[in-house]
Amino acid sequence: MLHSLKKNPENRLEKDLNMVVPFIKENSFFKRRKIQMKHLTEVCSELRYEFHPAKEFVFHQGDYGDKFYIILRGKVEVLEIKEEWL
Repeated sequence: MLHSLKKNPENRLEKDLNMVVPFIKENSFFKRRKIQMKHLTEVCSELRYEFHPAKEFVFHQGDYGDKFYIILRGKVEVLEIKEEWL
């Protein structure tokens, strides 16, 4: 599945989506919303893979929110960092 996610969305084939959609369908966010299969397929066709090393900031408060993250492996922590700490 990771191989399919790492492809540019424009280059994904139907077989790639057939691997990704079942995984996303089981994600609690999508599962609770009972999203139709055609919409899940549309979401999966636009997914973009990102890798972030440990202890790296992914975004900061005030950043424009144009992404939805699904964590495949690892964990995240949401921190409040005061300016005087920097």
